[in-house]
Amino acid sequence: MSSTDNTELILAIVALIISVLAFVIAILQALQQYFASATGFSSCSEAVIGKWSQFSKRRLLWSEFRFEVQFETPVIFVAKPDNTRGPLGNDEDFSQEHRKIIRLDGSHANLRYTSSTEEFNEQQKKSKQQAVHTADNENATWCHLLMTIYQMEKDSLSWQKESLGYHPPCDPSPPHSLVVCMQRKRRVWDSMPQGLSKPYATTTISHLVEIAAMIGIHWKNFDLNNDRYRAQGNGFVLYGSYVDNLGITFTFQKQGPTLFGQNRVIPTHDIKKLCFGLVPTILHQEKLVDFDDRKDNVNLQLGSFAEIADTLAAFGCDTNTVNYFRKNPEHARHSHLFPKLLAWDDQNTENTERPLNGSINTDLGCVPPADKIIHLRSGIELCDRYLNEVDMAMVYQIVRVHVQEILGMLNKPSPKETADALIGPRSEDESDSSITISHIDSASGDDKHHLLAEMYFSCVRLNVIDAICKQWSQFNQKATTQVSTTEGDSELALKRKINQIWCTLMFRMLYWLQLHDFHKKDIQISKGDAYDSRIPVYIL
Repeated sequence: MSSTDNTELILAIVALIISVLAFVIAILQALQQYFASATGFSSCSEAVIGKWSQFSKRRLLWSEFRFEVQFETPVIFVAKPDNTRGPLGNDEDFSQEHRKIIRLDGSHANLRYTSSTEEFNEQQKKSKQQAVHTADNENATWCHLLMTIYQMEKDSLSWQKESLGYHPPCDPSPPHSLVVCMQRKRRVWDSMPQGLSKPYATTTISHLVEIAAMIGIHWKNFDLNNDRYRAQGNGFVLYGSYVDNLGITFTFQKQGPTLFGQNRVIPTHDIKKLCFGLVPTILHQEKLVDFDDRKDNVNLQLGSFAEIADTLAAFGCDTNTVNYFRKNPEHARHSHLFPKLLAWDDQNTENTERPLNGSINTDLGCVPPADKIIHLRSGIELCDRYLNEVDMAMVYQIVRVHVQEILGMLNKPSPKETADALIGPRSEDESDSSITISHIDSASGDDKHHLLAEMYFSCVRLNVIDAICKQWSQFNQKATTQVSTTEGDSELALKRKINQIWCTLMFRMLYWLQLHDFHKKDIQISKGDAYDSRIPVYIL
């Protein structure tokens, strides 16, 4: 073979190599273009959406000759544990198990969707005991929300087992009736609104308010008209505003230490209304709902001064009482003692035997926490049974007059005028020894409760009885129909009945306050319009 042939062979080999390289490069460029068409796939990675990245994938669209990014995000809502109806469909409508409702109850099954306890503790150690990180902002905040809910359920369950024992003699509380749930919703990145770089979770404004209450967040600003929202508490902060092409969006951030356990909100379905300033009354029972066609009084709206004024007006209170909340409420006085002062301390309790025959123990100072709760609940149930059997019109009137008496006492300009107006004609010795609100204000902390109780029973109780008896007497005089006169209609029997109902209401109030704790920073603001609202909101 000549040198010319060798040269041609070398040139042919070099040309072949170059052609193969060019072909490979062209194929790689084409593949790169195809994979680059999967816009948003990097935003669905584990660094952004955590364990939800396992549900992200690319699907080739042959009709468009490009890749489509598919991912899944949660639709979060609050319901009872046995609920089978979800926003994306009912459980019986799905044959696949992963399409059904997922309950964030702190169980091991939740670890598929959120970080485990070990991972959470490891993150806490790396962050030097819950120090605040300002650079860790690539994660979707709804992932932190799911982890917080899981940790809340996990920690509270551990605390309950440690406090009551793993095998308590009796269960002091009913099963949980409130849990955060979610359903997996498949989305495509092509439908993402312009300007968003992370997948978002979906919920409603009412469910978000309930979740915030469950994890200990207190609302500071809740403006539905201008779409401005801010809540803070228990080491978390929640911001909300309106985003174009999407709607109302929220971000959930951690800003400090978090504590779950005995301080968490009791997971009962009754708190759903309390979160919005709607306070259920004894009329929430089914048999009493239709009383005098007053369905509005089943739940009292107490979310703001204006709502309180409307509630008092609906109850029939006089104009002066309503104006304490409607006109210049900042200058009027509405309370005398903060309810938290009535709370009891678990550390000061001792073990004692339970009372025989299920009777109510009137001495709760040395009763263990579990038994104390049972006694308090028994007392409330006893009061409810009695109130169910009396005339509800009388109960309405007693509550109305009692509120008028207390607010009038708190806002009297002169202590002497207050005593004269509320106590009424009494004997000279009794008038001089009457207790007024000024005595309570000037008393020490240990004496305030004793003076308040004495004022209630020696002054307010008698005033309520006299006022209602006077109203009933005037009503009977103006009645056109003949009223039968029996022993039960006598003035003495009427006073005895009013006294029994008033004392029962006070007894129930004290027991209710013993069962409930209050956070001083949890100041209720108007959110009643958002109750049971299905306005969608998005968590980025």
